Amino acid sequence: MTRQNSVDFRKEYEELLEKMEAVRDIGEDPFMPNLPCQLAAMQLEATLQVKQAIQDMHTALQRLIRMQVTGEKVP
Repeated sequence: MTRQNSVDFRKEYEELLEKMEAVRDIGEDPFMPNLPCQLAAMQLEATLQVKQAIQDMHTALQRLIRMQVTGEKVP
């Protein structure tokens, strides 16, 4: 790693550390403890929706392949 990259990385790290400390010092805002749980729940929901969409596409593709093999008309 070059000296310049090392200096840039350290500067970015220190800026991020300052931001994290500022968030920590917000206090006992009741919203803050719930935020990670809300974000995790939203991420899980999005992941499940993507998984369902992939399963739906897989099912549709299998159906299309079966229709092509049997000579059925594709709707």
